[in-house]
Amino acid sequence: MKKITFSILFFGLSLLGFSQVIQNFGTTGVDNDAVVLTINSVDITVNGADPITAISLATFTVHYNSATGGTTYCGDWYDFDLTVIGGASDGTTIPAGCDADFNGLDVTGFTTITLTSNDLDGYFDVIFFDIDLLVSFDASSPPSCNAMLSATENVTLEGDISWSEASGLVDGYDVAVGTASGLSDVYSETLGNVSTTNIGALLEGTTYYVTITPFNSAGASIDCAEQTFVTFVFPVNDDIAAAIAVTVDEGFCDGTNTNAHNIQASGSAEAFGSCFQGTEALSDVWFTFTVPANVATVDVSTDFTGGTLLDTELAVYSGTPGSLVEIGCSQDDGVTDLSNGFSWNSLITDLAVTAGETYYIQIDGYTTQTGTFCLDISTNQVLSTNSYENEAAFTYYPNPVKNTLSLNAQKTIEQVSMFNMLGQEVLRATPNTVDSDLDMSNLATGAYFVKVTIANVTETIRVIKQ
Repeated sequence: MKKITFSILFFGLSLLGFSQVIQNFGTTGVDNDAVVLTINSVDITVNGADPITAISLATFTVHYNSATGGTTYCGDWYDFDLTVIGGASDGTTIPAGCDADFNGLDVTGFTTITLTSNDLDGYFDVIFFDIDLLVSFDASSPPSCNAMLSATENVTLEGDISWSEASGLVDGYDVAVGTASGLSDVYSETLGNVSTTNIGALLEGTTYYVTITPFNSAGASIDCAEQTFVTFVFPVNDDIAAAIAVTVDEGFCDGTNTNAHNIQASGSAEAFGSCFQGTEALSDVWFTFTVPANVATVDVSTDFTGGTLLDTELAVYSGTPGSLVEIGCSQDDGVTDLSNGFSWNSLITDLAVTAGETYYIQIDGYTTQTGTFCLDISTNQVLSTNSYENEAAFTYYPNPVKNTLSLNAQKTIEQVSMFNMLGQEVLRATPNTVDSDLDMSNLATGAYFVKVTIANVTETIRVIKQ
């Protein structure tokens, strides 16, 4: 089986008026029988329709037992005979060769090149060998002007940029980068046929203007469009003291959006969510929200498409910095399929909150993941003024609870039952009043479901006991 691959090497156009491309040929087999690689002149295809000016042998490599196996056994366990028919080296034979023994041989105009293995140790050795042919030719036209930047938003400050390969034969790229359109004050270099370069340290939150012009021996592409990229801004909310306030029901994430990121965020001195992977938050950022009047529960979500952080961890806390109490945590509860085909973002629904209270949100990436995401907080259950027209409407506070949970209603509260997360009833009361104080001081810390019956209608709420 013969394999053919190729790559392009760049040489300065001012020195050579032609392009040079490496085309690789290889095969594999067991050396107890001779393994033969035959290359015919018609196998040379990298030049397309352009006339070949020269061909020479380049790197020869043999691997033992696999395509990535050891390369030190040639000459001890096996070697190779090379024969050239036709062209500049017609009739040339190089016996018992290895590695560099074949390099540099001019085979311009050849008809057939044959490499044959020899077994030296009498063992059945599986060998993978290949040889590069350096093909020189005159390119007939410049490459296309379609090398596009790989990243255009939240580019890191280290200055590494990359682009897609231009169509057509490419010898290299002229790359110019500036701080304004048409400028090259940041970077200006002629490169070989590469698809990445480092343009030096960049400024935070800055737009850079890039022109990538591919060329070959026929010339450079003309009028390549200027492209731009924007570097990321360090997250200002890396620390809880600088937590960003998010408005409930603002609709930040309607559609496909991002409104935050944790790129280059550091670990937190605060607690980390109980559902977080590992033993610390490595790249967490912080937000706060204050519950509007009459709101009883909220949904807290990063479960939206469009971001580059595809696996978030999210925790919600009551209390104050240094004395936080977790009231909700989510790692993989999202339901929206992301660009990776999974729904690994975070979603907390029906989170019981207290109107007027301020809560903290901690968001991290699973393990060390960073990227952009969208955070949204939406109303779930609202106890508005109009709700009091409902005979079963009531309010409750505080949540989380340290000792006493207070209930207030327009109508008589007939019965209250409280259950732990195992479904066990831990408290029952029949207030028969419009307000009731429930003593939770003897209950263990954790989440509880409270069923409140008013006017023969039962509503269930969730509270957190501190």
